[in-house]
Amino acid sequence: MIIVNGHIRRKSKAGGGIDDTTGFPITATSTWGDPIPCQYVPTQQNLQGTATNEATAIRHYAIFLEGYDGREGCELCVKEQIQLHDQCCHLIGEFSIISVTPLLAVDQTRIDV
Repeated sequence: MIIVNGHIRRKSKAGGGIDDTTGFPITATSTWGDPIPCQYVPTQQNLQGTATNEATAIRHYAIFLEGYDGREGCELCVKEQIQLHDQCCHLIGEFSIISVTPLLAVDQTRIDV
């Protein structure tokens, strides 16, 4: 059982490829999926990070999802990015998935971002 304090949205890409007539690439479009309730816990925070010569905060989270469906876990591994929102629907950030771990004993899935 998780204590829901936010939700995630998975990024899905559609389209793309090569145009058969011209040989030019076709731009892929991306959309955000439906909200999935989750519990997130900050695991690491570095307020002295830099990106493009600007100070920035670097944060890592552990995200827990209720239930484990092996198929959905595999889908999460394939997805490149997720959005993390708090319970008031404020965007915390867009993160790349580092790892997806099934927690079979408690029927949950852990996502590290």
